[in-house]
Amino acid sequence: MSDTEHDRPEPVEEQDGMTISTKHLVAIAQALGLAVAFASGISAWNGIGNDIARIDREIATRSQARDAWVAAHETLHKERLAEVRNREGAVDARLSAMDGQIRKLDELSFRVGATEQSAKTTAEAIKNLEATVNDQSANIRVMREILERQEERRRSEVKPR
Repeated sequence: MSDTEHDRPEPVEEQDGMTISTKHLVAIAQALGLAVAFASGISAWNGIGNDIARIDREIATRSQARDAWVAAHETLHKERLAEVRNREGAVDARLSAMDGQIRKLDELSFRVGATEQSAKTTAEAIKNLEATVNDQSANIRVMREILERQEERRRSEVKPR
């Protein structure tokens, strides 16, 4: 054998058209592929598990935030309702007080109307009285004139004697 023949590996027996070393390499490659697939599956499983845990934390955080918002919102509504009821009570009290004042104004309006009517009646009565006094004054003048004439006649009748 020559030196060049020693450098070459000796052929291994062939089976099914492959040498034994090639079969070993294929088996190793398949095992490595299977290991990589298994590792990828575990990694994906862990990633999905981490995603699920993160989503669960987000849901819990959002649920807590929503619960806090709902509680704050309900408190706001309760406070607003109390404020509205207080204002309604104040408005009712003011309306009751105003109702009494309106009744007084209605009564005052009636009284003013009655007083105006009375003033008109009084003014008419005064005018009638003035007319009557003027008539009587005229009658008194006429009577005075008559009496003065009669007095003059009497004087004139009494003097000649």
